[in-house]
Amino acid sequence: MVENEELKQVSPVPIYLDEAAKKDADLFEESQERSILKKILVALQKVQKYSAYVFTSFVGIHAISVIGVPGIGISLGRSQEVFELGRAVYLSFPGFESAVVIGSSICHVAAGIGARIVRFLLRRQRGISMASRNETTPVTKSEGREDIGLGGITSLLGLGYRRSFISKYMPGVTPLQFSGYVFIPSLIYHFGKFRYAPLQLDGDSSLVSLNYISFYLKKSPLNMLGNIINYLALFGLSTVAVYHITYGMLVFQRKSNSRNKKRAYSVIVTVMLLTYISLSRFRKMALAEGFMGKSFAQYATYIGI
Repeated sequence: MVENEELKQVSPVPIYLDEAAKKDADLFEESQERSILKKILVALQKVQKYSAYVFTSFVGIHAISVIGVPGIGISLGRSQEVFELGRAVYLSFPGFESAVVIGSSICHVAAGIGARIVRFLLRRQRGISMASRNETTPVTKSEGREDIGLGGITSLLGLGYRRSFISKYMPGVTPLQFSGYVFIPSLIYHFGKFRYAPLQLDGDSSLVSLNYISFYLKKSPLNMLGNIINYLALFGLSTVAVYHITYGMLVFQRKSNSRNKKRAYSVIVTVMLLTYISLSRFRKMALAEGFMGKSFAQYATYIGI
């Protein structure tokens, strides 16, 4: 039994049921919103992933004919035959170019931008700022982080991973995303020079060949400066493309471990070497003359570089 003198009177504390109910409702609404955003993010990631697979099928066909075959020393005559065979694949089938090349690339970019927006909204709900998200030690052993890219020289030497300077100086942007942003204008310029200009002038691009690549590299309207720009545009496009595609596939497949990243470096260096050899061989080709030469000159000057 508790003695009466031990009992003390206290002031009543009111419970506001309306406020409690409102708080619970807000939490439930926020939880529902997060659930919806997560579902949207998953859908966008799937679109981004499978559109990348579709676009890569075109890139593979095209790269073999203009980089792989000439790069391993096969005669330019045979290389031209392979180029025409590859072009027949993606220009002869109805809708291939619009669906596989243009459609898949637009879907990939749009889904990537959408996914980035959704991630930002999810982080904002959780109260995570870009500054806190990018705080990190100079060297880390974690190989799955997106801000380290392929890891750099330190990873190849087994010294751990350093955060990429891209992520360091552009908070919230990973090396993979940055390579995609560079890939877009490079691809648009390439499309303009090799597909859009011939379409506007002749109605198709049937005259485009390895000889046109040679003309493009040696006869810019801006002379030497333009030739340098065009050379760097092709070499840069190849380098950015192989980095973005190779590393992107590792991320999509969830296989971005140290062993696969080293293999990715091997692929990138190999493609860069083949690109250099191919461009060097194209620059040594004789310039087209006559009707072909005039057509190539019109293509080359249509965009102005």
